[in-house]
Amino acid sequence: PNAAKGYQPREPLCSAQLVKRVRIALEPLDGIIQLRDAPSLDIAQQAQHCLMRYCSNTTLVYFLRTMPPSMTIEAAQEHDRLIASAFHRIVGSEAGSPAQCERALRQARLPVKLGGLGLTSMAAIRRAAWVGTWALVWTPLRQLHAPFRAVDITAESAADFQQLSIFTELHYAHSTLLDDYDYVARTYEQYDRQVFNYCKEGLAHFRFHPDGLPDRDTLLDLAEGISHPSICASCACWAG
Repeated sequence: PNAAKGYQPREPLCSAQLVKRVRIALEPLDGIIQLRDAPSLDIAQQAQHCLMRYCSNTTLVYFLRTMPPSMTIEAAQEHDRLIASAFHRIVGSEAGSPAQCERALRQARLPVKLGGLGLTSMAAIRRAAWVGTWALVWTPLRQLHAPFRAVDITAESAADFQQLSIFTELHYAHSTLLDDYDYVARTYEQYDRQVFNYCKEGLAHFRFHPDGLPDRDTLLDLAEGISHPSICASCACWAG
């Protein structure tokens, strides 16, 4: 349809510019790392973690929501690298072995309620941000602009039809997120079936995993996900 024909992405240029922007946006990390306690105020490390989590680590989210994952992967990886480096310097874990540093970083990436620091990996949420954005905006866009109503973003390429790359990336992101769900569900099921250890009273204990994984049959396919009213109303949280 004519409404979408003019889109010609420039992946290498956009990707390189976004990497450059990440480096500029995270330059203040050097100042955050240098914060020190004062004689009457010893909250420097708390301030460092708050600034990293709420200010530095959120600077890329908008671009993950508005650019295809193929354009954001290098920037997300650079962002994660810079945040990880700052984290290790703040907590002193850079003195540990590579394995210890990796474990420390993995814990820091967890939500605070799971014992982490909330330093979410941008590379890990790129696909969810892209899917969440389209679920949030596609129905309103079609309501506001009539030509978009003839565009089927869920259609796959065929002999007589070539789908736009931004939408093929949407298909791939949605599909791989469902694959991730299946992997997590199988892993949780294995944890629940396999005894991890026994306490001194002889009671069996199982490996921990977070609660709240939705049932598989509640997950919508792509066509339903971008048009379902309740999904469109709540999916801002999917997109970060």
